[in-house]
Amino acid sequence: MSRDFKVQKRLILSTLCVVLLGDLVLGIVSWRFNRELASPQTVLAQARLREKTLDAAVQRALKIRKSYPEVAKQCDDFEKALQPVSEKYSSILTDLGVLAKKAGLETEGKTFRETDLKERGLAEVYVEMTVAGNYASIVQFINELQRTENFYVLEELSLASEAKTSGNGLKLTLHLKTYFRS
Repeated sequence: MSRDFKVQKRLILSTLCVVLLGDLVLGIVSWRFNRELASPQTVLAQARLREKTLDAAVQRALKIRKSYPEVAKQCDDFEKALQPVSEKYSSILTDLGVLAKKAGLETEGKTFRETDLKERGLAEVYVEMTVAGNYASIVQFINELQRTENFYVLEELSLASEAKTSGNGLKLTLHLKTYFRS
């Protein structure tokens, strides 16, 4: 029995020594790692980087504040340049029809949906229309749409081959938004 106790005692002491040695090694590694990260040079470099970042943000904010009146005036001028709401549908139909005809496209299925943006004094008109023709005509139409005096936001295009035309016919469905003063 006393021999079993000595073996058991040695086994417990050996296990305890291994655990303490592992704890000591992990403590040294942790101490070195924290010492390297928290050196005064590292802390100073991090503080300088943070200062540069904050200074750049402050400079950008000051630049925005300085240019705000000019940007606000440009926005007001843009809104004043929009057509009055009384001309909305006829203006859109005429404009898109002329552009399509100029590009040599056939138009079909125009639908409109209006949203009143009272807080901005604007009316938003969503337009969906389909045009058909060859690739060059479609590209010309999109280029002319960008250059028109009226403001259009081209939100989505769906392009598919048109079965009715010969070889190079394409059908393009446009999803547009435009705005009017109310």
